[in-house]
Amino acid sequence: MHIFYLKMPSNINQMYIYEKNLGSCMAVNANHPEEKRRWSMASGYLHFIRVPRQAAIN
Repeated sequence: MHIFYLKMPSNINQMYIYEKNLGSCMAVNANHPEEKRRWSMASGYLHFIRVPRQAAIN
């Protein structure tokens, strides 16, 4: 899984997408504190396990 840290609006924790050439990609909100970023990554990873090819914004 490729993980990117991007500055996003505060109401977005993370985004997940599966792209054929790259595979699984997650963008985590770089504006959030470290602890919240960890929880966001955990949530995104669980989404990947459950439905790996369905995009999500949380």
